[in-house]
Amino acid sequence: LERRKNLMVFSRAGKPIYSSNIDELQLSSVFGLLQAMLAKTDDRLRVIRAGADFVVVFAVRGPLLLAVSCRTHEPVGYLQLQLEFVYAQILFHFTLSALDDTFRRKPGYDLRGLLGGARTELEGVAELAAESPSIVLQ
Repeated sequence: LERRKNLMVFSRAGKPIYSSNIDELQLSSVFGLLQAMLAKTDDRLRVIRAGADFVVVFAVRGPLLLAVSCRTHEPVGYLQLQLEFVYAQILFHFTLSALDDTFRRKPGYDLRGLLGGARTELEGVAELAAESPSIVLQ
């Protein structure tokens, strides 16, 4: 998490699905820790602040857990909107019912293989949100 900002998506089983700046496999233990923290708070954890300049923002959407770690001083609300954009892009490729069914049958399912070209789109959404805040805020 040493980068300035990293958008992450993982399953309720703590399985990595997407990471914007760091390889998911390098973050496996971080995903597991974040998932455990969310489970311990019954998915009510929304923000962790550490020091003056580090924040982790969470969003729970169906079977997916989303988080952004950030050192950019962006407002929490803006970071939450970026997570919503990433989630919407995932739903563009997979319906919520398909995601729910998949993870109900196989809670540890590795969704990364099905992302395919969607990874490039997710990276584009992350970059657009960082470079053009006005688009996200409209």
